Amino acid sequence: MGIALVHQYFTPASHGQGQALFSSLGFGVGGALGAFISGLLWESVGSEMTFMLAAGSVALAVVMAWIWIRPDRKPV
Repeated sequence: MGIALVHQYFTPASHGQGQALFSSLGFGVGGALGAFISGLLWESVGSEMTFMLAAGSVALAVVMAWIWIRPDRKPV
């Protein structure tokens, strides 16, 4: 679904750049921030609370994506 959105929001000439941006933000920055924050949480509140906070964050992200991300929706 993510790449479909890249193809929707970027022109055909810039699909490659859109995919690179999608990958670098999603996997690079997102992974680094997630690892850093989870390490801080693990040290301060423990493993069970870190897991619960991560699960809650994922649930919130799913709800937000369900509400706002629609491939058939035209860009604003």
